[in-house]
Amino acid sequence: MNPENQRQIVLENGQALTGQIVPLTWARFLVQEDDLCLQLNEEEIRSVDGDDDLRRAVGQAPVEIGQTSYFHEVDENGGGTDWVWSLERHQGSKPKTGQTFSFGRSDRPLSKSERRELGTVVESMEYRDKWGRTLPTQVEEEGEMGWKLQVSFDVPVLPGQSVELVHKKTWPRWSRREGDHWVRRQYIRPAAGSLTTIAIRLPTGAAYSEVEPTPLWQTALNGRQSCGWRRYIGREEAFMPVVKYTMDGLPEAAS
Repeated sequence: MNPENQRQIVLENGQALTGQIVPLTWARFLVQEDDLCLQLNEEEIRSVDGDDDLRRAVGQAPVEIGQTSYFHEVDENGGGTDWVWSLERHQGSKPKTGQTFSFGRSDRPLSKSERRELGTVVESMEYRDKWGRTLPTQVEEEGEMGWKLQVSFDVPVLPGQSVELVHKKTWPRWSRREGDHWVRRQYIRPAAGSLTTIAIRLPTGAAYSEVEPTPLWQTALNGRQSCGWRRYIGREEAFMPVVKYTMDGLPEAAS
């Protein structure tokens, strides 16, 4: 979280919070602390930075934010499958018939090994609409930084309507071996502000040895451990959860 966005927020029950406050409407607010995200009504907040006039204290108009949920299922061989659900409102003035997505790197050209590995991920990609229908997807451009994919909608999205998509991709190597542990660093940076949920489920027999930052929840069900976070990620902000785990008999990672 950007330190410049941190505010001192006092709730009506006397609880003090330090974090970012985002107005969803003038009667409903989102508050993001380091590890806790809350949605609060106006009457639940006493003051912001000592000011009980919330509109004046918050200092910005209500914003439209999207929603994103990441579910990652780790395989026994260190690979895994991502399912990403996203919901955002179409802000344009014309019907939207498709959307372009970028995949690759933004800081430097891909190496040969990265291109081979990520190329298999691109081949596995699948987009579906909110009715579960697979959408036509084609590679629009392939460059030194990665790929641009064009997804076509079966039904145009009208201005003001929501764009709801499910994106699936499979990774041949999701985790890397570091000593006695397998490690995954997942960099998440939405294009715009998004209320984001992230869940990671390990294979049967695997156990978390370290998770950063502290997850909102961590549990085990049917012999599989899971953990997750829920937080607001603002524009120009990023979030990178790191999970370390062990598993007896887990294959060695490819070099």
